[in-house]
Amino acid sequence: MENGKKTAFQSSLGMSSSELKDLGLTKREYFAVTLMQGLCSGRTEHEQPGADAKYAVQLADILLKELED
Repeated sequence: MENGKKTAFQSSLGMSSSELKDLGLTKREYFAVTLMQGLCSGRTEHEQPGADAKYAVQLADILLKELED
């Protein structure tokens, strides 16, 4: 899943892709963050935050797989 390792936001600073890899979030991380935000929205209590985090990453991986096709 190489696409998930790419940076989520491209830079116009003229940096090479190897220089960009250490800046900011990967696509996988960004998708997981936004999915986690959606899972947690509207809740006042979180009984299993670890389970929510794992589910968000799982959904991010599914999304990245779908985007490869």
